[in-house]
Amino acid sequence: AAALLDSIQIDMDAIRSWSLGNFSLEAVRHAARFPRVFQWLLRSRRCLTTTVLSNVGNVARFLGQELQMRDGRVQAGSLTLQRVTFAPPVRPRTHCVFAVVEYANSITLCIRCDPRVLPGKVADSVLRRFVERLQATMGSPGQSH
Repeated sequence: AAALLDSIQIDMDAIRSWSLGNFSLEAVRHAARFPRVFQWLLRSRRCLTTTVLSNVGNVARFLGQELQMRDGRVQAGSLTLQRVTFAPPVRPRTHCVFAVVEYANSITLCIRCDPRVLPGKVADSVLRRFVERLQATMGSPGQSH
């Protein structure tokens, strides 16, 4: 688990330093202009990424205006939606996907892993250590960054 988190940190540093997120989006945009290239990329047995972090954001914006809300939560009759969890599917050769979901003034971090690479207990450890690092990065409550 520690080695995976260290490798994620190295990758994230490179992504930030070299703006690789923008590069990836531009590559996809250009490949989409050539349908055969785009299909080849999607069907390829190559590993395009080993880990994915998807920031879903505030899911209330997807729920529509017609739903009744109480205290920031969706209400349907006597039922209240307490939490939303979500994780994208794990594609072949992707080891792990994380999703950050905001709902009702709280943030939930979800994880889904390829069980052949990261069995349940290891995935739980990765998630726990990831949360610990996020908390350490954020510092104490009320501390500005």
